[in-house]
Order: sequence, then structure tokens, then C-alpha cells
Amino acid sequence: MSYWKHSLVVGLALLMATPSVFAQGKSGISVKATGLVKLRADVLEIDANVSGSSELAGDAITKYRNNRQRAVEAIEALQVPGLKVKSGRIDITSQPDAASQQARMRGMPVTPTANRPLNLAEPLSLRIDGIDKLTNDQILETLVKIVDAGKDAGIAIGGPDGQPVYNQFTGSYQSNGAAMVRFRLSDVEGARQQAFDEAMKNARRQGDRLAKLAGLKLGKVRAINETTPAQNNSPNQMNLLIAMMNAGAEKEAEQFSTNSLQEIPVTASLDVEFEVGE
Repeated sequence: MSYWKHSLVVGLALLMATPSVFAQGKSGISVKATGLVKLRADVLEIDANVSGSSELAGDAITKYRNNRQRAVEAIEALQVPGLKVKSGRIDITSQPDAASQQARMRGMPVTPTANRPLNLAEPLSLRIDGIDKLTNDQILETLVKIVDAGKDAGIAIGGPDGQPVYNQFTGSYQSNGAAMVRFRLSDVEGARQQAFDEAMKNARRQGDRLAKLAGLKLGKVRAINETTPAQNNSPNQMNLLIAMMNAGAEKEAEQFSTNSLQEIPVTASLDVEFEVGE
């Protein structure tokens, strides 16, 4: 092996072996630190849908309005503390009749007809604030109460089905189900601040350790930069990365959520450079 090739191999080996915490002589010490906090969700959201359908547009609108009013009244009658019904868009579509559906299944051309039913559908979000003050059993009891009341009132509970999954045993695609609820944090900025505080504590601990190894004293912070947390296969880590790429507080808040009743991890990473003294 030539001298230059040998030097290149040694250089690459040293580069790969360089840890995330490193010293920069007596001029300063730079460290990379990550902070992690796990917080209990304080908001519960339940996806629901109300609709009305009829061949006559006027009848479809009347059915939709009646169904919506009955659904909202049934939910509000529960008098669950902190429960709010949030409405959104109204989807207006034309549904194919039975004959058109059969023709499509047989691979035959479908001819539009004048009596295709008109459908109006509105997604609803049933939101409960302050669930962090409840026990898991209390949350489950409240959830069951709302779901049962909603179904009795004709509400379709749950969001759209997830991406179909291929079943190798049947040779077909099957739905992986729909997410019915979301648990999330309302104060995303406060949660991230806690994670940054932990990251800063870890950075100072690492800096102290390196300074002692060099026989120096750790000084004040010279520079600090936010970095992207180390990526892994965790869905929560992926959610955090997506949140950083999406602008807007609402978009970010949606990423700090889970479909499971569990604590939500929030991470933050920093590059910190400290001054050092004798």
C-alpha cells in the first residue's frame, strides 16, 4: 500500500471514530447534546363524520342538517367537561346508483344517469381538553361514552382507512383499519422548550467532563445552534422531523400526537461551544 493510500485509510478511520463530543484545544470545547422529555398528552381528539344522501338535492341537504343536529345534540347532552365539537369542510359528491356500481364491477362502461344520489358529508372532530388530569381508566370510560352516544346518533366514528396492506396468504390487499382517536400536546412550544433545557443540561455535563480531562475549567457559552435529532426508525422521531419541515403551529402540533394512550416523547438537539480557562 502506498504512503498516500495508507494515510487516506488512517484518516478515514480516525474520522469515523470521532465521537459526537470533541474538544477544540484550549480555545474552547464543542459538544453535541440531545434532550428528551416524555409528556402526558392533554388533548383527546375523536374523528367522526355526519352525512346525508338523497336523489333530490333538497332532500339530501335536509337529511344532512337533521343528522348533524341530532349528532351534535347527542354529544353535547353527555356534558363531558372540556368536550367541544369542531366542524370543518362539507364534502359534496354524487354517488353512483346500484346499476352503475354493478356495471363497474363487471368491467362494463358506466353511463351517467340523472338520478344519481347527492351526498353531503362533514368531518367532525370531538375534542376534549385537560385529559392529563384524568387517569387512564377515566379517559377510557369517557371515550366509550362518547363513541356509544355518537353511534346511537348515527355518527360514523373514525377517520378514513389507512393504506391497504398486501396479505401474502390470501393474495389480496386488506385495509389496516382506521385511527379512531388521537392523543396530543396542546403546548408544543412549551414541550420543546423542556427538551431544549434537557439538551443544554446534557451539553454542560459533557463540557465539564471534557474540561476536567484536559485540566481546564468550563466557561460560559460562546455559541449555540439547534440541530436535527439523530434519525432512527421510531415513528415519533419521524413525526418530529416532519414537524420541523412543516411551517405553522397547527401543523407542528399535529405531529406531536399518537394514536395510543401513552406519553409523547419530545426531543431537541444542540451544538454548543463553551469557553475554557486555566
